[in-house]
Amino acid sequence: MLSLQRLLDVLVAAAKRQELFVVFDEFSGISKVDGAAGVLRTALQHHYQSLGIVFAGSEPSTMRTRFSVQDQPFFSQADLVEIGPLDDADIYRVVEEGFENTRRAAGAIAGRIVAFAQAHP
Repeated sequence: MLSLQRLLDVLVAAAKRQELFVVFDEFSGISKVDGAAGVLRTALQHHYQSLGIVFAGSEPSTMRTRFSVQDQPFFSQADLVEIGPLDDADIYRVVEEGFENTRRAAGAIAGRIVAFAQAHP
């Protein structure tokens, strides 16, 4: 847990210095590490303005549980969106609108995500 906390401190510090967008893929697996979801929420909950976060997972019912069951650390902390593969234009739109909704500029992040994902769903 100490290593996790230190990594999260680095993540938060980096978000204060530059645009940062993080995807926690297969987030439903966080339950396999006792207390990890609580540590993650505590570390990130006050930094939502400086850090773009997506929680992704291939188990929709488990993901739904993480965010809609009251005893879960991330209860009601995210909008649940089920999506299939996105084309590049959709990725640009989602990222840019998301930043605009929080009165921030996406900068080059959408293009970086498209390049990184290389059509992966």
